[in-house]
Amino acid sequence: MKITQNHTVKELQDNFQEMFKGLKIEFFDSNHKHEDIKRSTGFIDPLTTLSELNNKLESGFLEIDPSASVASFEFAMENEFGLFVQVFRLSSRLYLQTTTTDNWSLAQQNQKGLNSLKKSA
Repeated sequence: MKITQNHTVKELQDNFQEMFKGLKIEFFDSNHKHEDIKRSTGFIDPLTTLSELNNKLESGFLEIDPSASVASFEFAMENEFGLFVQVFRLSSRLYLQTTTTDNWSLAQQNQKGLNSLKKSA
């Protein structure tokens, strides 16, 4: 996934969701603890540019391996680009935080999300 200063949060969200239709990512303005996420509604506005989140962001490419854990993806976004994200999984028609299953792979999370659509149809 290409990441540049001029990208908006929405562009990265859309790119991620093209790869993982049963997942979405939300951006935060600082590192978060699992307990904080549960109480937080302070998602970053999707029209925000990445340079507004991290004015020192250097453009680059993040290779997203579907077999990588959610935790490792979130860590890579923070470590390589200074961007704080949280993965959410589709559950019927709602998105749930993956905090208790961050050790699952992106592919596992995605499949569980897609399966929930089949059950609710």
